[in-house]
Amino acid sequence: MKRLLGAGGSSLYAYTDADAVPARVLVCSTPSSRRLLTDPTVCGGEYRRLTRTAVAEALGALAEADVPAVADTPADGFAALDVLRGGLSFAVEDAIGTVLGADPTVSFVGTERPADGPVELVYDRWELGRATTLVVGDIIGTGGTLARVLTEAVGRAAARGVPLRSVVLLTIGSLAGVRRVAAALAAAAPDGGGAPAPSLTVVALESLYDLPDLAAPAPFTRCPFDLLRSPAVSAPEYERERLRAAGSLFERCAVYDGGVRSFTPAEHAEHRSAWWADVVERGVPLTSLAALTAGLESYRLPLDAWLRALPWAGLPDEDAAAVHLLGQEAVRFAEGLATHEYVRDILTTKEKPVGSA
Repeated sequence: MKRLLGAGGSSLYAYTDADAVPARVLVCSTPSSRRLLTDPTVCGGEYRRLTRTAVAEALGALAEADVPAVADTPADGFAALDVLRGGLSFAVEDAIGTVLGADPTVSFVGTERPADGPVELVYDRWELGRATTLVVGDIIGTGGTLARVLTEAVGRAAARGVPLRSVVLLTIGSLAGVRRVAAALAAAAPDGGGAPAPSLTVVALESLYDLPDLAAPAPFTRCPFDLLRSPAVSAPEYERERLRAAGSLFERCAVYDGGVRSFTPAEHAEHRSAWWADVVERGVPLTSLAALTAGLESYRLPLDAWLRALPWAGLPDEDAAAVHLLGQEAVRFAEGLATHEYVRDILTTKEKPVGSA
């Protein structure tokens, strides 16, 4: 990744592996998103506040960096899309108004994924006006939901006679999911008229996460859309902060279900507590969580080998060395503590006991 700008505790990075994703992909680190993604007890109104603040900060970074999808769109050329219900917390329409001084039309889409079929739109209200740039915010796991929604958006825009030129996607999401969304959008050129598919600009908050390899065995329960941490495509600021956050370092997922966490906090707490209880009951060692959820294995490498494997362009050597040292300390921490002791004494909770059945 290459650092484009940084100010006020926020930074914007370009993901430079252009062959991996047919889109412009950026990673933005902000104080709000770092707090959100290193404290799984943040729920309800505080979760929504931090998410919408991070989105506004990220959109401001795009404007400052003169990213074409934002800089080249007039104020009356923006439309927002809210994907129910997790996407509501991103509040992209408010960010467009606050940061860009525009008053976008807002569309709403609700989806459902049957166990044996593709994603279905179970509710939609499209209000695209004459907009040429669509801004959407949502969590991306496998990418199936947004691939379906954005393909529909392209078709709806073409049907009104004004094709979309750009899509700006602000997300907490996986690299694999972003690839899937980008591929779907690239294939969604409107039928007839010769209009090309819209360009895609992705802004990932803090990281482009990994997904579980469900073909490989694991000693704990997983979901195919769990977002797993790794330094490979993470902002250095986020990596430093998460490695210091011992009480949230080994979580199953970096964010969990955004709709549940935002609007039914008690359900999120119960789900998380039950998972930790199961981990303790199964006797899963912290070293397994360190490898399979926390992305700490690369920190076992010596510094020089680690930097060759995970280059962070533009990061001073002393800063990279400090991150690497934190990672090695986290590995030793996992090796030196039993899981039940971690849950009892260190796990970040609002109410004890988490990890008890």
